[in-house]
Amino acid sequence: MKIVEQLVQKFKLLPKKIKQFFKSRTIDAEHLIGICYLMLYMLPFLVNGMIFIVLGAILKKIPFLSFLTPIIICFINGIFLFYFSKRIIAYIKQKRFLLSLILLYIVLSFFTAFIFWIGTIFLNITAMLFMKIPNSLSENELYALIVKYSHGYKTMIDNFEGYSRGAIPFIQILGFSYFLNLFIPLRYQSVDIPVYK
Repeated sequence: MKIVEQLVQKFKLLPKKIKQFFKSRTIDAEHLIGICYLMLYMLPFLVNGMIFIVLGAILKKIPFLSFLTPIIICFINGIFLFYFSKRIIAYIKQKRFLLSLILLYIVLSFFTAFIFWIGTIFLNITAMLFMKIPNSLSENELYALIVKYSHGYKTMIDNFEGYSRGAIPFIQILGFSYFLNLFIPLRYQSVDIPVYK
């Protein structure tokens, strides 16, 4: 019974220990945070590819709600853009430049997607206006806009997929660097090593 209680206590303390480790500013913690962020390079692809397809398939079945898909995806991109932008600013203030540099791609990706979905929302509004007021736009112009945005979406998703694959070598480099850190003396395993003259 005591063993079970000890295990429960250890599990309760685990989130606190993990949080302390990631805030410790040791080189090990920085490596692991960097690796986690590099794994998140696939997040823009997942949000704008997979979630868009699933959400589109669900909302398409409900009448008058299919136009909500780009609004919801735009909102999700906006949330991620805001969160990761805040993280970059915090890391720059803490002089953790490598982490802010790693996060820069994610922020730029979500910014690109956010702008794209705003454009798509306006395209939907234009299409709805065309249905109500056919003289507002010619059919060829509307078709050209739809083709342009469809091509733009495909290009954006292909880029996101390619960049997520491009993170693999950087994960390997950080993993190798993490391994080399095992041979560095403990007193040097901190990000905040004072510089002596």
